[in-house]
Amino acid sequence: MSRIAPLLAAWKRRYPNAGPAQTRATGDVNDGSPLMVEMLVDGLWENLTAQSLVLDRTKVRITGGQSSEGSLATAGMCTFAVKNHEELGYPFSQGNPLSPYWGKVGQGTRIRVSVPSGFDKSYRFQGELTALEEEADISGKGASVSMTAAGILERLGRGGEPLRSALYRDITRTDPAGRRTYPKAYWPMEDPSGSTSMANEADSTRPMGFTGSPSLATSSSFDCSDPIPNVSGAKFAGYVGAYRVDLTRPSCSTVWFLLSADSAITVGTLLVRVVTAQHRWELVYISVGNIRLRIYDYNANVLYDSGPLAVGIVGTPRWFGLGMFDDGTRIEPALWSQDVATDTLDFLLTDSLAGERGSAIRYVQINPNATATDFRVGHVAVFFHRQDDTNNSTNGYFPSNFVLDAFNGERADTRFDRLCREEQITHEVQPQVTPHALPGLWVGIGQRMGPQKPGALLALLRQCEATDGGIIYEMTSDFGLGYRTLESMTSQAAAVTLSQGNNELSEQPQPRRDSGRFKNSVTASRIDGSSATVTDDAHILAVGRYPDGISLSLQSDTQLRDQAGWAVHLGTVTEPRYERLAVNLAHPAFTGGTLRQNVLAVRPGDRVDVGDVSARLGYDDIVQLALGYTEEIDHFQHKITWNTGPEAPYRVLVIGQDGYDRIDAGDSHLEADVDGTTTTLSVNSLDGTRWIDSASYSDRFPFDIAINRERMTVTAITGTTSPQTFTVTRSVNGIIRGHPAGSDVRLFSPVYLGL
Repeated sequence: MSRIAPLLAAWKRRYPNAGPAQTRATGDVNDGSPLMVEMLVDGLWENLTAQSLVLDRTKVRITGGQSSEGSLATAGMCTFAVKNHEELGYPFSQGNPLSPYWGKVGQGTRIRVSVPSGFDKSYRFQGELTALEEEADISGKGASVSMTAAGILERLGRGGEPLRSALYRDITRTDPAGRRTYPKAYWPMEDPSGSTSMANEADSTRPMGFTGSPSLATSSSFDCSDPIPNVSGAKFAGYVGAYRVDLTRPSCSTVWFLLSADSAITVGTLLVRVVTAQHRWELVYISVGNIRLRIYDYNANVLYDSGPLAVGIVGTPRWFGLGMFDDGTRIEPALWSQDVATDTLDFLLTDSLAGERGSAIRYVQINPNATATDFRVGHVAVFFHRQDDTNNSTNGYFPSNFVLDAFNGERADTRFDRLCREEQITHEVQPQVTPHALPGLWVGIGQRMGPQKPGALLALLRQCEATDGGIIYEMTSDFGLGYRTLESMTSQAAAVTLSQGNNELSEQPQPRRDSGRFKNSVTASRIDGSSATVTDDAHILAVGRYPDGISLSLQSDTQLRDQAGWAVHLGTVTEPRYERLAVNLAHPAFTGGTLRQNVLAVRPGDRVDVGDVSARLGYDDIVQLALGYTEEIDHFQHKITWNTGPEAPYRVLVIGQDGYDRIDAGDSHLEADVDGTTTTLSVNSLDGTRWIDSASYSDRFPFDIAINRERMTVTAITGTTSPQTFTVTRSVNGIIRGHPAGSDVRLFSPVYLGL
């Protein structure tokens, strides 16, 4: 129930004219059901139109999606005006402390707009107020407030703090599987070159200090990290805040870190020292391909010596995990290492140390002897975990391969979904991603992407869109973000079919042919990788060279030619572009049945067909993809204008899907002239291919072909060598004409190989 009544109860006693009843609510659409403009106040939605507060003289205007083919979706906008008359007590005046909305309505207030779909609400916009502009007549009594609301892209587009590295985000987030706790100390060591200490992200008062002159922020050995330091003979020491180890319960303290070196590292270098209340744990580089772990007591007695452990750090970026398990009776030291390049996890050491018990970690030191040598280190983190807590799996102490690879190879829709989950953004993906066998992971179908580098959230989401070829849009069912994969946009059925002959369009379609979007030579570059160029020589010969370049986040260089080829394919569409198609739901065609519901259900990326078109537009159906929209709603009308682009290039081969499972002929033509009524054609294929014959493939008939824009239905083909004889039904699309020998014979709706 709306909260307008209780909110305005006292207000109405003082201002009895506030919210007068009407027999017909403001914003009614043609079927008599009201448009609803709602505002979120005190956690509940209030219907402004039900209280006659939305002005009749203004339209509710909504825009969203892409403004034109090839553009990016911009923030959706909604504008409307509300009454703010003296007789109402100026309820929406921001300077009126007596208003019941004082401090409750302003920038950031949520707004949503809906209309009836025929059986339920259809939400047309979800956003938040960005501007309120007060207006008044000369007397000041007839006042109003023009309100502007924007979708979530407006907020995301403001920038803000860039997202940090993949490993930083993983260590500082809550583990979705509950396998580990927040770190007791964490020094990412991604600090810039002028830093005098390394920030502790778990305890900001305890940075990691260093002496000497390390080369900060110089090593990019790890995709999962911003540049980390080369120690360059310096030593680092980080103090861990106090935490309690209950020796009556099995527990474990663990230290994570990244480490790599080159051949210049000095043999015998003490790489890492971990100091507990009772012991020193020291990891030493002893030779090429070998390290050693020793544990000392405070009298410098060696309690444990692992001997040489075969693990190479020279030229091999690695993650290390040093675990100190206490099973309730003794310490069980463990050491793991993972080769980040090969995703190979090595259990270097699992042993036991009788007579010794665990204790809290006090310090972590890097190159504590200040050896004059070079190696890289970063993301030093200390965890503590009670082994008999909710989940006692020791695997909880391993970062996943996905994180250490910075999600290299992750599919675009999976990344979009994951980033939105991590940033707690309401979102949807079409089609939905599915759960992975590993907790907290999801599986999509988009193109495989390269490493996720630090950057602004919206920029990272745009990378998903660019790599996959899909589209980002704003949800209308909630204040959130949506992503539609390229695959979901290809070879799809029409979401709505309209008739121009039945006047179901409110504007005449305007075809446009120009070179503005031509791209017949495209160079695709992989971020931090190679490049590849694809050209359409035939198109260049016909219209000239139109080059373009794209930079994409891709897993490997092998994807480049496909990406460049797809961009050329989209850039060489020969059919006319209809940049907008419009309908008005006040038309009688939309008052009953499912047509109204279908129109209101159209989302960005959906296919919209228009049939029964005039000869001016070329006889064939207009088939477009809806990419964006503008809506204008007033007391009597609801006009929707879609920004559209050709659907033809998105018809890709799908084995087993009727209408999308036929490959076009490469070079077929008429052997002889035909007049406007001939139903038997002789067709020759010069490239050695042939068409299917009806004797062998009767279940694949009939199908349609096109010769000089005339659509014909092929009912039979005889002969298994070229030339073949076609039996056809002529003038399917109304074109009646003759065709000379040599005319191209093509499928009417050819399909292409998809990305």
